[in-house]
Amino acid sequence: MATPSDQVAGLLSCLMGGAPDADSCFIRHHQQANVHDLRGKPGDSQLQTMGQTDEFLTPEFNKLSIQQQSVALEDLHNAVSELQEEDPAMIDKLLADLQQELDQGNYPIYELALSQDRSYVEDPAFRLMFLRANMHDVRKSAKQIISFLQHKSMYFGNDKVASDITVDDLTPEELELMLSGLYHVQDDTDCNGRVIFYWFNKVTFDFSAEAMIRVNYYVWFNILIPIHAVQKKGILSIFYDIMEPGESYVNPGMTSLMQIFNFMHCLPIRYSGLHYCLKLRKGNLIAWNKLFLEIAVKSSPKYARERSRVHYGSDVELQYKLANYGIPLDTLPVDVNGNLKESILNVWLHNHLAKERSLKTRYRSAKNNGPLFPEDEDGNLTSSSSGGDGEGGANRANNNVASINSVQDGIWETDVLFGRGRLVQYHPGNMQFREFLGEHREEYESLSRNQRRKACVDLTNELIGNGTRFLKQGADDEWMPCDFEVAVDKVSQFYRTRRRRIKEDGNL
Repeated sequence: MATPSDQVAGLLSCLMGGAPDADSCFIRHHQQANVHDLRGKPGDSQLQTMGQTDEFLTPEFNKLSIQQQSVALEDLHNAVSELQEEDPAMIDKLLADLQQELDQGNYPIYELALSQDRSYVEDPAFRLMFLRANMHDVRKSAKQIISFLQHKSMYFGNDKVASDITVDDLTPEELELMLSGLYHVQDDTDCNGRVIFYWFNKVTFDFSAEAMIRVNYYVWFNILIPIHAVQKKGILSIFYDIMEPGESYVNPGMTSLMQIFNFMHCLPIRYSGLHYCLKLRKGNLIAWNKLFLEIAVKSSPKYARERSRVHYGSDVELQYKLANYGIPLDTLPVDVNGNLKESILNVWLHNHLAKERSLKTRYRSAKNNGPLFPEDEDGNLTSSSSGGDGEGGANRANNNVASINSVQDGIWETDVLFGRGRLVQYHPGNMQFREFLGEHREEYESLSRNQRRKACVDLTNELIGNGTRFLKQGADDEWMPCDFEVAVDKVSQFYRTRRRRIKEDGNL
């Protein structure tokens, strides 16, 4: 029987060129790994029974071509990083095609969102999340956007369809659930820089499916999905069984489970790996784990099912198996005895909540002129709005690496900020930016297509000459000046969006 160390050695041999056929090597390694996962200890009938719970994964994987199997295995084993290549021209075409796809449909929920706040659903950053999650498939992205808006209306109300959901929208029950240790974001990423997200079965109080769904929305859409690395590289999701023998367990029920899993389909998530870590169980819990696992996997998108793995054993065995997939053990939230590391469990969540509240407080207190986001006592910016372009982990900060281009004198009301959300949209500099460009709209529309790019360059130079800075958030939430071409693209995007809106209103 192949041991974890044998599997690692075999995989390294493949990656280092030890086998002439990389595809067959990965497939052979996959088959050996599955045998190790399913066989368990000799004579252990209970583990053998549990091993049958992932038998429905094999037909799914076998349906793939050799090339598709190789890609899925490379994704799982960190042999390559499946980054989606993008350039400005490609993004513009994708966004235009997506707009056309949405315009062709008759979607009352989309019309409702447009009537509430067009900028919310037409924001390129919002739409790119769905395009990236669906591997640039425009039709799938449009369908998921509509499903997302429908579910948002269902669980947060019609008045929230085109609004950001904040922690203030959650009930005390939902806050308790979110802080119960149900979720964790690992402080380290895997070897390819992918964020690692954990969910546990240690909920010891009753909760409704609606509460779970609303918490899932907040955690995924507000915290995880805006991370640039999650959009470009996908996310690793790990279900980890931490229940102790005899410990009480809240069974949410099959109807609630289906309701929760169905909701997850509407979120723009691309799983680059799904791991289910289960332990030997006795009695009813083994049957429950089997049923839960089958529902969880079969309700996952096809792309995720192809990248799903089920592991069985003790905590030591489970953690060695995770290590085989490039998941660092030093910052794992569970120790080798199966105990949650309480000291790190909710750090990621508290950091996000503190940032959200801090941003709101600073925005409300902005008066007259002066920095909207002041410096701290060390001269560093304290801004941390969501939706930045950092490619690090969810709560990881490389404070020792400061960008030489980072803004050092605070964000001022004349600055134009890149990002999502109403706090950015209604920043004074962004409002002045839209007003300034609006004054030049007729002149811009009178130009030929070839002349418009030069006009955007001239307008950008005029704004910069008047003291406007174009700022975006990079790694570690630092605000940094954009490249000149990026600023020009933002000017051009304003006119494209304005032209489309006026055309839709029948005034052009």
